[in-house]
Amino acid sequence: ENKETWVDLPFMKHPECLIKNFWNGDTTNIKMARKVLSTQCRLSSQKKEGICKFMGEVQKRDFISPLSEMPQAWRESIEESEIKHFYPWRSVESESISTPTRVVVDPSMSGLNQILPKGENNLNVLLEMLCNFRTHRHSFTYDISKMYNSMKMKLSSLPYQLFLWKPKLESEAEEEQWLWKVAIYGNIVSGNQSTAAIRKAVKELKDDFPLAYDVVYFHTYVDDGFDGCETDEMARIVVQQVTDALDLVGFKMKVVTHSGEIPKESASKDGQHVNVGGYKWDSKNDTLKLGLGEINFNKKHRGSKKPNKFPINDKKDLELIWPSEDKWTRRVCFSKHAEQWDIIGLSEPKRVHQKLLLKLLNGLDWDEPIKQELVEKFNQCFSSWMELQQV
Repeated sequence: ENKETWVDLPFMKHPECLIKNFWNGDTTNIKMARKVLSTQCRLSSQKKEGICKFMGEVQKRDFISPLSEMPQAWRESIEESEIKHFYPWRSVESESISTPTRVVVDPSMSGLNQILPKGENNLNVLLEMLCNFRTHRHSFTYDISKMYNSMKMKLSSLPYQLFLWKPKLESEAEEEQWLWKVAIYGNIVSGNQSTAAIRKAVKELKDDFPLAYDVVYFHTYVDDGFDGCETDEMARIVVQQVTDALDLVGFKMKVVTHSGEIPKESASKDGQHVNVGGYKWDSKNDTLKLGLGEINFNKKHRGSKKPNKFPINDKKDLELIWPSEDKWTRRVCFSKHAEQWDIIGLSEPKRVHQKLLLKLLNGLDWDEPIKQELVEKFNQCFSSWMELQQV
């Protein structure tokens, strides 16, 4: 009736073990959270501006609030708790169109994730979803907005949902205690909880929205869904049923794209392609191509790479970022090969040649430079991927 989904933190072990095993006998990890906050306050003005913008947006959506502004019953529940957990958090740059800078929490650092269940892998098989997507005459994709944040936390879990904040991230500003009122990315249980929630919703609402059940259960991967129908009219009816069913439990649709249409700005970086399972879908012309992006030899840091200093548009640009010959190692070659995402095998005839080259590196240490003649062959192999992405 209230169009809401409520969850809690299903502890496998009593939270008291945090005190002994992670917090050096303290009943709170506020010292840890304070130290992490100080590092965020030392970031550049541009990065802090991006963080503050993100936090302002999630506050407007009522995902977070200062503890001082919470209802009395909520504050009392937190104050009376023997254990108070503060999320260490940091900012990350993402490729998201709508959210280029976002804040992520790190419950593994605080020990919270170690006493929560990861659960079974209940994700659909991406290979099967992509193969199914390619069989339809009229296809569609959708993205559920702020999926994890759409689930509200129960009162019993609030003492473990705290975090520290300073206005404008100024070091001299007074420290404030804030509260995540919703489930969040980084918490090990949020993924399975959100998937279970939307599946339970369409199952219980199957009589009212029969077409939504199959799409949500079998053709949705986390917050992204893609499927299709024989007619455009039926595809739109299906999407509407999914939208209406999820809306009744608090999940909102962010953006929908149908074949034959130019994608909306919020769904596409270039105004032409939509990301579908790691591939680029030209929705207007209903064609699919590889979504590898430009080659980047920078090392990963916290799951992402520093961008190239300039766009890599052709082979001449690529030659400017090639590693020196002594930097070409077995590790570099295998890592570049692994980055070439193509689960349905569109480029397999090309990858076979690359795999045969990789076999020649067997027996070498991972960081041992490879022979010069092999460097030239791998150069040619990786260079050709720029042309292949245009197919």
